[in-house]
Amino acid sequence: METYNCFGYHYSNHLAKLEVALPKEDYDYEYCNISTSNWNGLVISLKMKIDDPGHGLDNPDMNFETLLIDLDKVSKISSPHAASFDYSKPIIVFIYHHKDTNSYATNDMFCHTELCNRTTIDASILKGICQSVAGPAKIGVGSLERL
Repeated sequence: METYNCFGYHYSNHLAKLEVALPKEDYDYEYCNISTSNWNGLVISLKMKIDDPGHGLDNPDMNFETLLIDLDKVSKISSPHAASFDYSKPIIVFIYHHKDTNSYATNDMFCHTELCNRTTIDASILKGICQSVAGPAKIGVGSLERL
């Protein structure tokens, strides 16, 4: 699995534009709100549309993928500690590549549990969360901005 992480911001219209550098391919995306009472979290799981090999995304041709996300329509994780997005706070975004869509719920819950257990978060903590999920990992950059 390839792993990407970034910091993001909300805006009052709750429509986010996420730009992330990914190898040039066509992808399917799935979104999950993993927010807690302390942190906003969004997991974006992706796989290649055609013949995903299941290993690292090695294509040297990088493109910026632009995702438009209506945050009000993102499904919330099933957890007693799950919270709706607090649009007054930044949103932490985790992006995972895995060809096995059955792994998405496990990755969502892992990241949600990590957010539940944190009183502070910085870049090194986010990197650690990403590296704790099984598989080859890389860190990419993305940002949320108002439309």
